[in-house]
Amino acid sequence: MDAVEAPPAPALAPVPGRPLPRTPRELYDALPPLPGLQTEVIDGRLVTRLRDAPEYASAAMQLFEALLPLMDDRGWQAWAGNVGVCLDETNEPVVPDLVLAPWGCPRD
Repeated sequence: MDAVEAPPAPALAPVPGRPLPRTPRELYDALPPLPGLQTEVIDGRLVTRLRDAPEYASAAMQLFEALLPLMDDRGWQAWAGNVGVCLDETNEPVVPDLVLAPWGCPRD
């Protein structure tokens, strides 16, 4: 079987005249697109993981199934993956694997 070469990684180099990032959020804002990776700032930390890791999807589905009775009882709705939300009093968007929220709640 022939080896498959990975695509070249995006080049990360300082931009002349632009200061280097000092915080995780500044680094996040300066990153080029990273195909196949999900990158977020969570609790002041830069977190990166594979976007399509099946372990995350499986854990999210198990959590969803376990929380169905609570969702029904409280009238909550759920979204799996690719839903951006901002946590209370922050402007830091995150894209969790699973979101539970009351119907009609604000997105931030």
